Amino acid sequence: MNRGAQSGFSLVELAVVLVVIGLILGAVSLTSGVQRSAEHSSLYARYVLPWSDAYTEYFNRNGFVLGDSLPASGQVNRGAGNLCGATMKTAFTASGLDLPGGRGRGSEELYLYIDADGNQQQLSVCFDYVSNWYTASGAEPANIMRIAGVTPDLARKIDSMIDVNADSAWGDLRSSTSFSSATSVVWPALRDSDGDIQAVEIYYRMPY
Repeated sequence: MNRGAQSGFSLVELAVVLVVIGLILGAVSLTSGVQRSAEHSSLYARYVLPWSDAYTEYFNRNGFVLGDSLPASGQVNRGAGNLCGATMKTAFTASGLDLPGGRGRGSEELYLYIDADGNQQQLSVCFDYVSNWYTASGAEPANIMRIAGVTPDLARKIDSMIDVNADSAWGDLRSSTSFSSATSVVWPALRDSDGDIQAVEIYYRMPY
């Protein structure tokens, strides 16, 4: 009887198989990470930047910032709180400006994207005024774009595109909880203590 024909895999053969499986899984993970990074870059170009450009064009057409009026206060919504939703969109369209695409007609301020677990997350944009944006000279007023529903990895990606240095308390893009901090603050971990993906709100300082 030929017992050799009935023998199983050798340890070397099993090791080779495991290495190949590991390489395949690593390649899949790397591809997924690269794809997600590309999607985040596209999100910035298709959502964040168009809203920033719309804000700047509003100022150029009117001579004052969004929600302000003459005599100009220099404060979004004259410092009376955030400007969101239909009121925000009406201010843009009344000045003859087209709204960024977002989720489509009627939901231009919203944007859907996929998180690291493959689940849909939704962003929303508003504009606001804060009086205590930290600088080297101390706190100063600033007009900001507020974006809610941002995962920490997306926040880091946008921050690195705007400020190069991804610090939630430095530069033009900051966390809503760190924008007035005088010290460096890292962006939070992707997941909370229960393993769920977190969402943060980010503040993007506008030029006027």
